[in-house]
Amino acid sequence: MTATTAAPSSNEDDHDMCWLCLEANHESGLPMRRDCSCRGGSGWAHFPCIVEYAKQRSEQWSKEEDPDYDLDEAWQTCPNCKQDYQNELAVELATEFVSFAEKKAPDDQEVQLKALKNKLIALDLESKHKEEAMLRFQIMSFNWKQRHTTASVELLLRREQQKVQKQQWSTMKNAELFAMQ
Repeated sequence: MTATTAAPSSNEDDHDMCWLCLEANHESGLPMRRDCSCRGGSGWAHFPCIVEYAKQRSEQWSKEEDPDYDLDEAWQTCPNCKQDYQNELAVELATEFVSFAEKKAPDDQEVQLKALKNKLIALDLESKHKEEAMLRFQIMSFNWKQRHTTASVELLLRREQQKVQKQQWSTMKNAELFAMQ
């Protein structure tokens, strides 16, 4: 199966406008794409617009504020139909995610590992370069485990301490409110 692209046309098609930039033509000249479960006129977008959307979502995320957020969601899941991107589009977005992780989080191997895992899954589904991707993922995973075992334990301890502090503060505030009644 190949990625779905919009053919240029002079008449109004269902997919003549990108749902992200709301423009028909993109400065890159690339056609609009949709390789998810969207149907009809929805879901069509320029590849650079999808990448920019994913970058913005990833840059807004903060581990401290939302440790449960799935960072790779913006890179692998269509926000309209909530289904994973497929085929070449999935591989291209995963490649962009790896580049983003290397540039924006060079010291955060957890983020880089997520990006590589995402790319491995996309390549596996596309059945291209599987051995190369698997080897790179294994090496990255091994290095990350060696370097971050201590750091991970410390981070977990810090998070637990923060939870306890929040609970103590909440208990103290409740006691103050009760005493004022």
